[in-house]
Amino acid sequence: MPLTQDQMAKLKRANISKDAEKTKERIKEGFSAASAAQKRAIAETAGQGVGSFYMMYGTGAVSAKVALALSGELNVSPYYYTGEADEKEPCTDEVVKGFLEANGYTELAAELDAKPGSKPKRKYNRKPKAESVSVNEDVETEDTEPVKEQVDEDLPFADIKKADEGKTTVCNCDTPHEEDMNNTMESLTEDEAIILLKALFIRAKAGGEAATLLDSVKGSLLS
Repeated sequence: MPLTQDQMAKLKRANISKDAEKTKERIKEGFSAASAAQKRAIAETAGQGVGSFYMMYGTGAVSAKVALALSGELNVSPYYYTGEADEKEPCTDEVVKGFLEANGYTELAAELDAKPGSKPKRKYNRKPKAESVSVNEDVETEDTEPVKEQVDEDLPFADIKKADEGKTTVCNCDTPHEEDMNNTMESLTEDEAIILLKALFIRAKAGGEAATLLDSVKGSLLS
């Protein structure tokens, strides 16, 4: 992966999918086929819990950070996950650079060309020379990124916490028990999954969060 963790942290969580149906199918296809180690690496790079990716199966939303995390680990072009390309081209440095530029991260793309230890070049605009001043004065300007539509960061890019009057809040997925939870999910048998699903149906009769979660699970199973 050509991007460092610090560079990945600069990527926004805005939805950049161009085809929700293709994004749903391709994230499910790629993440499901990945090994347990690959799943953990993808989730760590994207700054998400492994469980968050299962929620993406039913939404069709993907951020630049998640697309690049999948691409870097599975060596598939990020354009495949956004629905912009139908071929599984490899994820090269040039593809990543073009992907960043296409989504407004021009300065970050420029860092990929910079030599190790060097600082990326910044653009300067020269002010008109004032009549009473004989010294040229440069003013530093920064590239601005285009405004993108923001999607709810709670879903699918973070695990869901208790709803409060119809609004969701982001919970911290990096808990001490996350690794145990991931291991439990990966070793879950079919019989155990059926028992948990039956229990969820019973809890959902009381309404509240269980009913909301049940609707989400139904949607994921039918998608």
